Amino acid sequence: IYNRALSAEEIKMHYLSEFQKYNSTQYRFYNNVTNLTDGTYTYYGLANDTVGNSGESEIRSLTVNTGVPVVTGVVVNDDDGGTIQLSVNDDRIVNCTATITDANGYQDVATNGGANATLYYNLTSSADASDDKNVHYTNTSCSFVDGSGTTVTAVCTFTLEHEALNGTWVCNITAWDTVNNTGSGIGSNTVDQLIAISILEDGISFGSMNLGENSSTANSTNITNEGNVQIDIRVRGNDMSCSLGEIGVGNISYNISSGSYDSMASKKLSTSWVTESGFDLGVEGVATGEDIPSTKNEYWTIMIPETGVVGICNNSITITAVIDE
Repeated sequence: IYNRALSAEEIKMHYLSEFQKYNSTQYRFYNNVTNLTDGTYTYYGLANDTVGNSGESEIRSLTVNTGVPVVTGVVVNDDDGGTIQLSVNDDRIVNCTATITDANGYQDVATNGGANATLYYNLTSSADASDDKNVHYTNTSCSFVDGSGTTVTAVCTFTLEHEALNGTWVCNITAWDTVNNTGSGIGSNTVDQLIAISILEDGISFGSMNLGENSSTANSTNITNEGNVQIDIRVRGNDMSCSLGEIGVGNISYNISSGSYDSMASKKLSTSWVTESGFDLGVEGVATGEDIPSTKNEYWTIMIPETGVVGICNNSITITAVIDE
């Protein structure tokens, strides 16, 4: 019973409310209110009895926020603004940027919420996959710049290693506001091919050999794939100049399998490029475990002429990488 007239809103609140005894010492009050406008609401509980005793709860607050962040214009670039070029010697910084709009003001995301992002290889990975230097990177705390009104720019930075696979990469940015409303957007770019090798040895030494002697065992060069694609190798060389005379370039043989000169004689070195098909050296982290270099040996033997050469002999052998076809 009230000693005043109730407003329409108060009558509606009574209609939507429920008050009942919960247990021997507690009562339950329930109110189902919908279609509230965004904002912060305060409320408290008050009770009194027939002799004038009363009590009330502390003032509590409730925030209503229905302005879901909208993520648009996702752009993925390295420092030159084009496709992403990796380097053997340096990691590549890649920025994923987007415009985030929130009807409650940009601070609802930039100050009271946040943004994160994943950058992943579209062919074999996904936004929610685990991090892997070949196919997936995560930024859990993107930064914000140029906030004004209802929009702000999110900047999510990634450091790609040189084993990040060649192909299309997708950036997925997710933003959230004060009450964890979320919105997402995606953009993409291409990671270019990186074709690169390193060779452990400075040279190939056949040691001391006699005239007319052939290699009984092979010498090796250890080759590491430093790029982001599976490769074969190409080889070429020139004649060996000796203290007296020359050894023809064709007297040197090579193969992906070790053996004697006789077993390897079918592959003779030439002054022209020859591709060692079947070398099939995979990418670190794909062909091997994480952070385990992907390496393979190429083997070399030589046949010394029976006459015409004396002393120390030297030449140049060049090995380059090509994409495995």
